[in-house]
Amino acid sequence: MTRSVRTTTAITAALGAATLILLARTLWPGAGAFSGGALNETVLLWVSALGKVPFLLLGAVYAWRNTRRFEPGNPARPCWVFLSWGLLSFLLAQSVLCFYELFRGDAVPFPSIGDVFFLIGYPLLTAGLLAFLRSYAAAGFPVGGAGERRALAAGTVAVCVLIGIPILRPIVATPAPAVEKFLNLAYPILDFILLVPTVLLLRITFRFRGGAVWKTWIALLGGFIFNFGGDVLFAYLQALGETHFHYLVDILYILAFGLIARGVLYQHELLSD
Repeated sequence: MTRSVRTTTAITAALGAATLILLARTLWPGAGAFSGGALNETVLLWVSALGKVPFLLLGAVYAWRNTRRFEPGNPARPCWVFLSWGLLSFLLAQSVLCFYELFRGDAVPFPSIGDVFFLIGYPLLTAGLLAFLRSYAAAGFPVGGAGERRALAAGTVAVCVLIGIPILRPIVATPAPAVEKFLNLAYPILDFILLVPTVLLLRITFRFRGGAVWKTWIALLGGFIFNFGGDVLFAYLQALGETHFHYLVDILYILAFGLIARGVLYQHELLSD
């Protein structure tokens, strides 16, 4: 068993454990384990806050290692460069949040310097997915005709608009400082933009379902979709001032970053064979 295979197995176990713990805390907050027991609020804080960092670290490191598997000039190389830098930016952002929560014992300010890194990361991840689309087209993959791709992209945008209006309307209507409102709107909108190349790539990789390429991309794209869900739920709860379901947001982010790390590691295994 290679190191990356062992790491992928460990990621799966960690994802399952963290998700079950936080979901149980959300559904049964009065259970003995959460009322001063082994899984008290301090332990849960470490699970929810620090639990995201290792996945982002693994994703950034192995995405960069995937970059080195391709010669300069190979169209796949910039794809992984953008992806590695985007995940590194998310890693820095999440590390800032952990610093406030775990080492200063303060509530995370919103906005914070972490939001700067998150906002930098989104264009990098989007550029990476667009680069993958160009790379697959250059390699002769069945990406479909230009008209078909434009129609699918337009349909995705239309669906995002239909979904986005009811989601974003209460955020716009809620009184909040301008910067806070901007960020609550920016994250879902950036996710909608990221979702367009995600859907196009999902269509391409669906033709390879069951194979190694499918494993890589279903994990990566699933991670981006869970991240979208986390951002939308966070913005919605933030606008309403609701904190009761904050562990659900953490679950979505943990699943997102864990799946992205798995996808990157699957690709590393494929390139190492």
